[in-house]
Amino acid sequence: MTKTQDKILISVGSILLLFTLTMMYMDFIVPKIGPIGSGKRHWTTYATYTSSLLGAICFTSCGIIGWFKLKDKQ
Repeated sequence: MTKTQDKILISVGSILLLFTLTMMYMDFIVPKIGPIGSGKRHWTTYATYTSSLLGAICFTSCGIIGWFKLKDKQ
C-alpha cells in the first residue's frame, strides 16, 4: 500500500467510528432524557451498529498496520 492509501484508510475508519458512536449516543442516551419514541429497538439496529464498529476498527487498524509496514521498508 502507498502512504496515501494508508492515510485514506485511517481517515475513513476514524470518521466511521465517530459517526457510529454519535449515532449510538443519539439512539441510546438521548431518548432516556426526553419522551422520544417507545424505547424498543429492532434487532437490525444492533446489527448495523456492530458491523459499523467492526468496519471502523478494521479500516483503522489496516491503515495503521500498512503505515508501520511502509515505515519498515524505508
